[in-house]
Amino acid sequence: MKDNDMKPLDNKMLDHALFPATLLSKKNMLEKILIKNSLGIYAIAGDRGVGKTTLMNSLRRKYDDKVTDYLDDERKFAFLHLNIINKETDLLREIVLFLEKIYIEKKEISRLDEEKHKKTDGLISYKDRIAELKESVLFDIFLEEIEENNSRSSNVTKFGLSFKSKVSLVGMFFSMFNMSSEDTHLTDERVQNLKIKSSRQRKEDLLKEVISLLNIFSEKLSVVIILDELDKMSNDEIEKFMNENKILLTECPVIFFLLFDTKKFLDMKYSNNHLILNNVVREYIFLPRLNWQEFILVAPKVLKIGQIEELRKIFYLTKGNLRGIIKIRKDCDDLYRLSVNGGINEELSFFSNRSHHILISLLNNHYLKRLPEGFKEIAIDYMLDVLEVHRINNYITEQELSEIDVLYNSSNVLLNSVLKKVKSIIIEYSDCLDQEIANTLKEELVRYYPTQERFPKVKAYQPTILETRDLSVLFGIMDIYHDSIDGVIICKEETEGTINNISYTANILISNNYMPSIMFLNKGGFAWNHEDAHKYKEMLRYLKEMEIKYIDIQLPTNKNIIEEINNLVPFIDEFDKKYK
Repeated sequence: MKDNDMKPLDNKMLDHALFPATLLSKKNMLEKILIKNSLGIYAIAGDRGVGKTTLMNSLRRKYDDKVTDYLDDERKFAFLHLNIINKETDLLREIVLFLEKIYIEKKEISRLDEEKHKKTDGLISYKDRIAELKESVLFDIFLEEIEENNSRSSNVTKFGLSFKSKVSLVGMFFSMFNMSSEDTHLTDERVQNLKIKSSRQRKEDLLKEVISLLNIFSEKLSVVIILDELDKMSNDEIEKFMNENKILLTECPVIFFLLFDTKKFLDMKYSNNHLILNNVVREYIFLPRLNWQEFILVAPKVLKIGQIEELRKIFYLTKGNLRGIIKIRKDCDDLYRLSVNGGINEELSFFSNRSHHILISLLNNHYLKRLPEGFKEIAIDYMLDVLEVHRINNYITEQELSEIDVLYNSSNVLLNSVLKKVKSIIIEYSDCLDQEIANTLKEELVRYYPTQERFPKVKAYQPTILETRDLSVLFGIMDIYHDSIDGVIICKEETEGTINNISYTANILISNNYMPSIMFLNKGGFAWNHEDAHKYKEMLRYLKEMEIKYIDIQLPTNKNIIEEINNLVPFIDEFDKKYK
C-alpha cells in the first residue's frame, strides 16, 4: 500500500478536519497541557498523515496569542514550529531568533523592558541582551567560516587570522555581515574575549543566557516549541540530537512537543538500545489511525459519500489515515456528488466486501485489540500487506508470507515477537460470516451506534447554505449524518409576484460531540407549486420511513428560513408541540 504524501493541513483545510472520539481525547489531553502550562517534553507519535502536524496546527490556530486564565494565572502563548530534518539543525540558534520574534510580537515582553527601566536605570535591556545573543551566534558563524577557509588553504595558519593582522577581527566581522560599529555592541575587546574562549565555552554562555531570558519571558507567556520531522533522522542521529540539546530541552521553561512516526516511537520507547527519550520525556501521546467504527462516522461527513461499498474501498486504501481522507476531499470539486476517481477504482478492482469482512474480523481478534498503541498500527500494516496479495489471488502461500516478513524485520525484539504472533493469527484464521454484511451506511452505523433519541434544542447551529433541488442530494446528506440529525424543518415559503410563488425547503439540524453543530439551509428549495410539486410528498415519506423527526410549517409571506437562523426558538417550540 502506498503512503500518502500530502502536506499537513493548512488553516483553510483545517476546517475539514474532524477529530473522532479517540483523536479528540488526545487533542483534549494536549489542550490541558497548554492551559495548565505543564512544562516538559512530550513525544507525540503516529503514522505519517495521521494528523500529528495537523493537530499541532489546529492547537496553534486556536491558542496562538490567546489569553488563558488557569488558577488566576493570565498568560498568552508563543509558538515555534521547527522541522528537524537532519542532525545539522542548531536548536539553540533557532531559539535565539525565536526570542527576538517574541520580543517584537508580544507587547507583554516589551512592556517588561519599559517597567524594568523605570525601576532600575542603566541595566541592559532585554532587547539589547537578545541583540548580543545574535552577535555571539554570528561570531561563531564567522569563526566557522575562517576555519573552513583554513581547511581549504595551506597559506593561512592553523588558527586563522593573527591578532597582529592589520585588519582586525572586528573589522572582518563587520565586513562579512555588512554591519557597522553603530549597529552592534561588539568591540575589539569583546571580540578578543570571545576568541579566547573555546567554542564549547561560548555555547555554554549562550545557553545560560537563552535559559535566563526564557525564564523571564515565561512569567508572562507560555512558550511552546514543536520539533517536527524527527523521524527523518536515524535512531542514532535522534539520540545524538537529544544528547547535544539535553540541557536546553530539560532546563528551559518550555513545553516541547516532539513528533515521531510509529516506527521511531516503538524504537525509542521499547528498545533498550535507545534510552535517552525515556529518560527525558514526560509523557508519550500516540495518535492512532481511524478504526472502522470511527471511519464511518468521519469519512462520510468529510467526503460527502453515503455509499457503503465506496467507503469500504476508501478505508482499505487509506488505512483510516486522516490525511488520505482529506486528500480525497481536497481533490474533489463537487462536495455532494463525489465519486471515487478512476485511479482508486483501478487500484481496488479486485476489492470485495469479503476482503473488508476478513480485515474487520482480524482487527477484532482479542490479541490485536489489546495490543499497545503503536504495535497495533504496525500489525495492521502487516495484515494489509497480506490481504493485498490475498485479494488479488484469493489465497496466499507460506513463501509469500515469508517475503512479507522480510519487509518488517526489525532490531526491535518486541516488535518482531508481536508480528510473529500476528502471522500465526492470520494462518489460523477461519473465514466465517457470523453476521450479515450491511448494504447501506445507515445499517452499518446502527450496528456500531444504536439509534438514540435525538431532539432539536436551542443551540448555536452554524449555517451552511445548500443550493440544491435534487432530492437524492438531500437524502444522501441525511444518510451521511444519520447518527447526528436532531431534526428537519420543512418550510413552505411564499413569495409575491413570481410564477413559482410557493417553494418548499428542507433544513437539516445536525449536532454531535466531534464537530460544530450545523444547520443545512436549503436555499431555493426542492419543490414548487408549479414544478416538482410531487417532491414534497416524497420528502415527507422519506422522513417517516427513516424515523427522522421533522416539522412542516408555513412562513409568513416574503419570509424565508435563512432570515430566521438567529431565532430558532419558535421552530424548536413546534418540535416540542409535535413530539412531547
